[in-house]
Formats: sequence, structure tokens, C-alpha cells
Amino acid sequence: MPEGDSYVHAAHAARPVLLGEQVLTVAGSAPSVRRYSARILGSTVTAVRTHGKHLVIDLESGYSVHVHLAMNGTLRVRPAGPVRPGPARLLLATAQGVVTVSGTRDVEADRTPAIEARVLGPLGPDLIADEFDWDDFAKRARGADPATTVADFLLDQRVMAGVGNVYKCEVAFLERLHPAQPIATLDFARLHDLAERSRTLLRANRRPGRRITTGDYRRPLWVYGRDGRACRRCGTAVRRAWFGSAEPQVRYWCPGCQHDGMTARPHAAGCDGGRRGRRASRRFRWPVVGVVSTMTRWAHAAEPTCSPKTAGRRTTIRASTGRDWPTNAPHSASPCASAG
Repeated sequence: MPEGDSYVHAAHAARPVLLGEQVLTVAGSAPSVRRYSARILGSTVTAVRTHGKHLVIDLESGYSVHVHLAMNGTLRVRPAGPVRPGPARLLLATAQGVVTVSGTRDVEADRTPAIEARVLGPLGPDLIADEFDWDDFAKRARGADPATTVADFLLDQRVMAGVGNVYKCEVAFLERLHPAQPIATLDFARLHDLAERSRTLLRANRRPGRRITTGDYRRPLWVYGRDGRACRRCGTAVRRAWFGSAEPQVRYWCPGCQHDGMTARPHAAGCDGGRRGRRASRRFRWPVVGVVSTMTRWAHAAEPTCSPKTAGRRTTIRASTGRDWPTNAPHSASPCASAG
């Protein structure tokens, strides 16, 4: 599932084509896009913005288009040219290019106030935004069900918006909390730490390129996607399990760093650390605190800008559960950029 940083990447890819431009063609299979096509066609795009895991395109006509890529959605940006028909959920063409969204059902058009009230209103403060409303977060966090697990708390977009499966696992690891631990066992200061850590990592990964939480290009993630492999900190084999009954979510954690006496049924494959884990323990002992201080410096870097050189290139922003969003645009030279 794409996360808050991924939507920022998508917005940056779409802005050179949409922002300040008149919509010359509108199409798509989304029912509300068809219904309000007359309000979209010919209108000028006034904003391309994000809030957590949502992208909103505002129009001068007073209407907006909301996009949520869910698990398998794809946003593509192409240079100006003939508009090719296809199974797109949304297609917007301007004089600068074409933006299409496919692979997701969560595309809708409506009056801007309706989008604000129905979609954005219930969401918690945006973790990746320049300003984060800590008072609003505190009110929402204190109102959460005490039986909620750490992992579900991080994923609850009504408390704070932007965290998905990858950051859920990485933040819990860095805070040394078992993902299945109830938040009733934590004081508010620890909940504040979870939000602060999430915000730091998300903002550090605003630049295009490979998602990194460790500070090392070669080993970008601490636990996510690493079941059966040695923990980079203690050498214990990372485990994977599905928690929850209604909608089980995959969670990765290190039993050595995140133990709390709770148990969860691991995935059948690769849960024995063995000698491999002990060898890795000697090779990789990276201090968690040191990495976080490094990531904090990156988090204050300026956001990327779209230059005329990259604006005309074809770009694909794709939902992914294990990788960042690949694009054809050149990667930034920042420490959070792709290693290639």
C-alpha cells in the first residue's frame, strides 16, 4: 500500500502537467467523473495537494477530484500528445501532458466542500505536512480504543494520516514496541513518540527515490520484507505474521528488539535465525538513536521541485507493498535518493 511520502511523489509528478492549466480532455470509468465531466472540462486546475494517503486535484469551477490508489492503483504522467483510450479510472489532459489513474476504484469527483467534509474531514493531521497539529493528534490519540494494538494505532488514519504497512513496521521497530502490544500499556508520551518518529521518517523520504529508514542505501529498511533474515541490530531472525480477524495485516518485527511477552503465529517460512543470525549480529550493530538523528537532518531538507527538463518525461507512480514508487525522473542527490 502506498504511504504518505508516495502521494507527495505523485503530486510532484502531476503538478507540471496540471497546475495552472486548463483541462482539455476528461475521461474515465469512475461514475462521478462522468457525472461531473462538464464541470471539469475547460476548468483550470488551481491546486494539486495531498493529505496523508489521499491526493486531491482542485478546479476553478469549485469541484475537486479525489484519488486514493489503495493497494494496486497506478498514476501515470505522459507528455502532451494524442490521447489514447484505455481502461483508466481517470484521465485528465492539458496542453502540458496527460495524467491517468488506473487500478483503483477510489476515484471520485464532487464539489470541493463535499470532498473536504466526506474524505478529508475524518482524517487526523497530516504527518508529512510542514505544520503538524499536535493538539489535534493528542485529542484523537487519547480517544483511541485502549485495546488497539501499536500497529493498528499507527495505521489509523483518523488519528494521524500517512502511515502504511512499511512505516508501521519500521516505526514500531525503532521504538522497540511489539506490533501486537495494546496501547493501553503505553502512556501518552510513548504515543507521542510514535507520531514523532513516523513524521520524521515520512518527511525524510519526501524526495523521489528509494525509501530508506536506516540511513544506509544498501540496507534501506530495518525489518519490513526481511522475514527469516537477521535483524540489523541484534542478529535475531526477523519474523512475519498476520494480525487481526476482520482485515488481517502483515507485520514484521524482531523478537529480540521488540519482545513484550506476547505471541503471534508467524509465517511458516524462515523463522529460525540459526548461525546466520549470530554472524549478522557481529557484522551489523547500527545504533538506532544515531540513525534517527541522521534522519532528522534529512527531514528538514527542501521539498523537490519539478524542472522543465523533467516535466515532459513519462512518469509512472505505482502502488507497491514492498518498494517505493518508481519514476523515470532523475533521482535527487539527497541521502534519501535511490542508490540506482
